[in-house]
Amino acid sequence: MCILSCDGNLVPCDAAKCLKGRWDHFLRKSMCGFPGFKRSFLLRSLGQNTKTVVRNYIRSQVDKSDLVDPLYRESMKKLCFHDEDGAVFKNSQRAVYDLFAHVILVTASRYRMFAPEAKAVLANLKQACRQIAADPYEISMMPDHAHMLVRWPNDIGGTDFVERIKATSGSLMRRAAFWSGGGYIGTVGPYSLKKAMALNRGSGWVAG
Repeated sequence: MCILSCDGNLVPCDAAKCLKGRWDHFLRKSMCGFPGFKRSFLLRSLGQNTKTVVRNYIRSQVDKSDLVDPLYRESMKKLCFHDEDGAVFKNSQRAVYDLFAHVILVTASRYRMFAPEAKAVLANLKQACRQIAADPYEISMMPDHAHMLVRWPNDIGGTDFVERIKATSGSLMRRAAFWSGGGYIGTVGPYSLKKAMALNRGSGWVAG
């Protein structure tokens, strides 16, 4: 198992294929009789937090917010999307992909949405994800931002993925400048990066 950190602009499947190919080439040259790797591989995202931690965090955002109006709070609590993570890994001819991320989008100039508007934005975010071959599993609408837990396609870099969600949802709303520049994307997985590193070291794959 190899654990690596990549720039947000790097496409996950390209990074994995390049690493596998170069590693295979190096080992074939340096180790007599090395048969080479099998053609298939698993690419999985990891992060400081697990999918379960992020899912619970997103679900608790409205309750933890400093909203003064209790009626507004109750309205925002209803503007959540939940879908249990029962989907199988994404498969291609030579690989299995399991890429999840916590995404945060902020409205331009911290524009505050009323509940009916936030409801429409929620629907457009779900549709935008599906149009770019992503799977939304958790969405929580806040007055001026949105939290999402999504499985993203292996052929899009993290930075590009956030921009595509913003552009596609903005187009669906016919409001191209609805979201502010930038955004946040943090990879998550079934277990934490810290645990993965410990497992690797325990298996003798990592020195130190």
